[in-house]
Amino acid sequence: ISSPPRGTSPQGHDLQFATNCLGPHLFTQLLLPILRHTAGATPVASVRVIWTASIVVDAFALETGIDLAELLQKDAEKSRNYLNTKIGNWFLADALANQIGADGILSLVQNPGNIKTNIMRHSQAFVPFVLGPFLYAPRFGAYTAIWSAFSRDLKIDDGGKYILPWGRIHPCPRYDLLRAMKGEEEGGTGVAAAFVKYCDCQIEAFL
Repeated sequence: ISSPPRGTSPQGHDLQFATNCLGPHLFTQLLLPILRHTAGATPVASVRVIWTASIVVDAFALETGIDLAELLQKDAEKSRNYLNTKIGNWFLADALANQIGADGILSLVQNPGNIKTNIMRHSQAFVPFVLGPFLYAPRFGAYTAIWSAFSRDLKIDDGGKYILPWGRIHPCPRYDLLRAMKGEEEGGTGVAAAFVKYCDCQIEAFL
């Protein structure tokens, strides 16, 4: 979801954060037993978890990746929170790849492209009008996800990578975001790890 009316989930989280990050994160962790069982009887990297990002990741992400404090503010600007959740999905995809890659499960994040759907229904009226000429028919929204899920070109070593429309590995992902996904001992900032740790804490009671 994007820029919904102000409100929170039953657990008190920003609606975008709860819907775009925490819900899929919890659901995936609950599915791990069956994913691992299935991966044990199928070719490596044929069992996959596909997360969804957005063009805003490349275009508007902060150099630090995510400002967790901003995401947790009750009155944070809605478009900023949407951006944070889309970056967060990449961070969660990369963390999951590290968690289950050894089990032969591939975790990726994909940008479905600029698609003409009702995701902007809560935006100001001029936004769909301005962006309209740059949007593709809804069917295009499935192409990148399908490629990510079934392409034989993808290997287990591609875990955590970012897939672009309409089915290709991002040739030059932003260096600052890659650095955010590394710990300080690796020359990174540790921002992604802090975000994932926070998400883990929020879903712990439901596992």
